[in-house]
Amino acid sequence: MTRLPEYWRRLLGLALCVLLTGFTAPSGGIGGTGRPQGGIGGTGVTAIGVIQRFGSIFVNGTEYHLRTVIRYRIDGRPASRGALARGDSVFVEGRIRTGYATALSVRVQHAVIGIITASTHQGRVLRVLGQTIDLTTHTVVSPVAVRLKAGMEVAVSGLARGSGVWRATRVHVLRKEAFGNTGSFLVRGRLEGLAAGRVRIGGARLAVASGHAWPVALGEDVVARGSYRAGRAVITAMRQATTLSDARATRILIAGYFHGRRTAWRYEGVTLRAPASVMLPARHPAFVVVVRRAPHRYVIVQATTPIRVMTFGLPPAVAGSDAQHPSLAHPMMMAIPHPMPPPMVMRPPVMPTMPRP
Repeated sequence: MTRLPEYWRRLLGLALCVLLTGFTAPSGGIGGTGRPQGGIGGTGVTAIGVIQRFGSIFVNGTEYHLRTVIRYRIDGRPASRGALARGDSVFVEGRIRTGYATALSVRVQHAVIGIITASTHQGRVLRVLGQTIDLTTHTVVSPVAVRLKAGMEVAVSGLARGSGVWRATRVHVLRKEAFGNTGSFLVRGRLEGLAAGRVRIGGARLAVASGHAWPVALGEDVVARGSYRAGRAVITAMRQATTLSDARATRILIAGYFHGRRTAWRYEGVTLRAPASVMLPARHPAFVVVVRRAPHRYVIVQATTPIRVMTFGLPPAVAGSDAQHPSLAHPMMMAIPHPMPPPMVMRPPVMPTMPRP
C-alpha cells in the first residue's frame, strides 16, 4: 500500500477535523440563549409590549431595527411593515448585540375587533364584544380627534388587566357607522366556559356556529373570530393565542399587568417565580425581565413598577419620531403597503449673472 507524504496526511487530518466540527456545532450562534437562529449572533430576546415610537420601532424603551427581510403578522395573518402603528400591541422576536437590537419578526396582536355597543365617560370607556376597554390620556386614537361612540367598528390594542378588562393603547376606527351590525370580529382572552352552542371568553358569552369544534381547552388563552349575523356575534373559528410560552428566546422582556403575591406572579396563565422583594401592584402596569430556566420554569430577574407603557424607557423625543406609519384599512385583511409620494427636492435659487466691472 502506497503511503501518503506527511504534508498530505496533515492536510487530510485538518479537513476531517473541520468537517466533524461542522456536524457537531449548534446551528444557532445567539450566545447560548433562545432557539437557534441560523448564525445571527448576539443574545436572543423576546419583547412583549407596545410600539411606543418609530425609528425603526421602540418597544419597552428599546429600539429594534427592522431588517429588509423580516416576518410581519397581524393576528396570525401575513402583513407588511407599513401595517405597523404607534400603540399596537406586539410580540417581537429579536437579538441584541453590543447594544444594537434587531427585530427578526413582529407580530401585532389585537385585543378585540368589533362594534362598540356602549360608550361612557365621554368615550373613555367602551364595551366591545362584552369586553371593557379603558382609554387613558396616552391612548392613540385614529383618526385623530374622532369621538368614539356606539355603532362604530374599531380595532383595539391594549394590555389585559384580567376578567375581560383591557387598558387600551390604540383604538383604530374601521367604520364610523357599522350599519346593521354586520362584518367580522375578533376577540382575545381566557376561555372560561365551553358548552353546546356557546362559549365564555373574558366574561363575555358568545354564540358558536353549529358543527364547529376546535382543539382548545378551558383555561387557555384563545383568539376567536366570527361575524355578526343580524346583530348577533357568532364565532366561526378559534385557536390558541400566542402567549408567553411561545417566546423563542430564554430572555423575555414584558410590559403588562401581573397578578399574584410574594414569590409567585401570573401573566397570561403562566406562573413567574420571583424573589420576595419583588412587588407588582395589580392596578398598575410593570416592566419585568424574565429568564426561562427550564421549559416551564420562568424567573423574574428584574422589575420596574409602576410604568407608563407608552413612554417607559424612551430616549428624549426626536422631531418626527412619533409619526404614524400607514396603517391597515382593516386589520382582519392582509396589509398592503401604501404608496409614498416622491420626496420633494429643494434646489437653490439661480442667481443672476452680474456684469464684470
